[in-house]
This record gives sequence, C-alpha cells and structure tokens, in this order.
Amino acid sequence: MKIKENSVYLSGAISGRDWKVAKGHFKAFEYCLEDEITRDPSPNQEKMGFRIVNPTDLDEQESWVDYMKIHIPAMIGCEAVVMLTGWETSRGAALERMIAHELKMPIYYEEELTWD
Repeated sequence: MKIKENSVYLSGAISGRDWKVAKGHFKAFEYCLEDEITRDPSPNQEKMGFRIVNPTDLDEQESWVDYMKIHIPAMIGCEAVVMLTGWETSRGAALERMIAHELKMPIYYEEELTWD
C-alpha cells in the first residue's frame, strides 16, 4: 500500500517511552517516507509537494493535555494519518486514530506500507 495524499500526520506512542527512542522511531519513519515520495511520487504529490507532520518536532508542552491541544489540530490540518508500529499502547495515538476515523481521513499503518 502506498500513500496517495499530499500531507500526512505521524501518530504513535511517545509518552511512556524513552524520548530519544520515540523521537528516533518517528524520525526514521519520516526519512523513509520522504525518500519513498522523492523516488516515486503520486501525481498529486508531484504537483503539490509533500508534507509530513511529525509530532516530535512540535513545541514541548507541560502536560499530555497540552500536547493533545497542539497535536490534534496539527493532525486535522493533514489529509491522512500514519499510525506507527506500537500506536496501540498510546492513549494519545488512539484518540488521534478515533478522530481521524470519525473525520473519514485515510489511515495508514506503518507495517502495511510498501517501500518498492
């Protein structure tokens, strides 16, 4: 499965993980996705450019609630969501998935994406 949309939000477990490990997971996936889009963009991505919103790059906040108040609008501003492996352990990622589902946003799962 390949991503067809022009902008994606990365959703996954951050809280409860070592910060460097979590950020590394998000960054590694971001780089793989950027590389894939550069090699083989869809027609929409080619015309419009491609944008990845990585929540580990957003401003640091005091609490989980404060993070969600920033992450959810950032996610809604995208066309699709990618659920990173291990998202099931995160209440924030589960909330983001539920909102994306209710808004009928395409949802992709890291383990289902192909890197041809």
